[in-house]
Formats: sequence, C-alpha cells, structure tokens
Amino acid sequence: WMNPPYGRELKLWVQKAHRQSMTGKCCVVCLIPARTDTRMFHDYIWDIETNAPYPGVEVHFLKGRVKFKGAVAGAPFPSMVVIFGRKQ
Repeated sequence: WMNPPYGRELKLWVQKAHRQSMTGKCCVVCLIPARTDTRMFHDYIWDIETNAPYPGVEVHFLKGRVKFKGAVAGAPFPSMVVIFGRKQ
C-alpha cells in the first residue's frame, strides 16, 4: 500500500512501485492523483497504443474527491487507485 507525497517526487514513487511489481514478488496498491495528462501516467500506467492500462496494471478512478478523516476539506484534485503487479 502506498499513499506517496503528491509533489514532484510522485514520479519516483510510481517508478519504484512499478519496478517492485516487475519482480513478480509483490503487488503495490497506490492512491495517487488522477493526472492523466502527465508523462508518468503514460509511461507507467496507461498504454496509449491499446487505450488500456499496461499488462499487470489496474486503474480505478474514484468518484468525487478524497477526504481524509479529520481533514477540513477534500483533495483539490481527483484521485485514482493504481494496482501494479495484480495477477490477471
């Protein structure tokens, strides 16, 4: 399970999750911003050639904005759960 910082280092966390899942020894579940316009999204999550997630990747877009318990407001962006290494 991974809920990484949402700043510039997000790509490094997604790269690491992808790399770990490629070993075949683990499944990594990520709660991340649904920024489908980023290079990171297309490099590690979504295959534009097939218009689907890459093999071994699941994407679940969340309805509405995530709001954590005790928070005054919800996230200012949509979120998604990305699962790397899920056995198909």
